[in-house]
Amino acid sequence: MIKNYYEVLQISRHSNQKEIKAAYRKLVLFWHPDRNSNPIALDKIKLINEAYEILSNEEKKIVYDTLFDEITNRMQVVKWVEGIQSEKYNSQEEDIYRKFSTEFEKLNSWIGKIKFNIKDFDQLLYKNLIIKHDIFFENFFYILPYIFLIIFIIAFIIFFVIR
Repeated sequence: MIKNYYEVLQISRHSNQKEIKAAYRKLVLFWHPDRNSNPIALDKIKLINEAYEILSNEEKKIVYDTLFDEITNRMQVVKWVEGIQSEKYNSQEEDIYRKFSTEFEKLNSWIGKIKFNIKDFDQLLYKNLIIKHDIFFENFFYILPYIFLIIFIIAFIIFFVIR
């Protein structure tokens, strides 16, 4: 399940970068393992750092907000369907249940497969958001030695043919 980084940093959803940084510093000072002897301090500080890494970067924050909204909307649908399952049905509710039961099973299996970590998040950003303008240069520098070799061979042939 996706973590709510806003709750981790104890800030509102519409906080600006200054508020995010202030909340991060306050929590880091409190939960730092050198200052806090609580056994969960190390786990807590890792979670706080992870939340700050995502929310402090504007591009990552936009992607995170989009994913978080979509997942929470789907979870609301799941809760609604579970509410229908737990109530006593009249005939109309049974028809609705039958109609949505297969969708609910698909959604439940989809939610169960969700794994969210920083590495996957960074790969998503790299694949979808970061413009790959340097691919031409990477290919050019890969091919450059072969170009020089071909030029050298042509010059060598021309030098000995003219001579």
